[in-house]
Amino acid sequence: MSREQRHVLMWVAAVLLAFAAGLWCGKSCANRSKGWGGMWGSESHERMLEQFSRKLSLNPQQREQVSAILEERRKQMRALHYQVRPQFDSMRAQTRDQIRKVLTPEQAAKYDALEAETDQRWQKIRDKYDSADQVKAQ
Repeated sequence: MSREQRHVLMWVAAVLLAFAAGLWCGKSCANRSKGWGGMWGSESHERMLEQFSRKLSLNPQQREQVSAILEERRKQMRALHYQVRPQFDSMRAQTRDQIRKVLTPEQAAKYDALEAETDQRWQKIRDKYDSADQVKAQ
């Protein structure tokens, strides 16, 4: 195996490892927050508010103020997410194209099917949270 082939193989392995870590992390976050909302989802907001109330013994006025702070943070996080999403999508597409170039036609077909399944799962999650944002904006 040539040095260039080893370099490409190492790069592909690193990308696949990063992808697998991302999937694991995504599933872990989904299990904790019941979806893609993660740090900026309404479930997380409520859970944090309950935890702060219980552990810090917040009075009603403090609870209201902390809730407002968390809601503002949620809005800022969502705005940031929407701002950088196109960059992530572009990087993902470039990575997929580079991986596809290394694969045989049969492997590329299987890879495309795997990626299509992943895209469908993420689109369902995005649609859920995008529609929740639209309801909150009204």
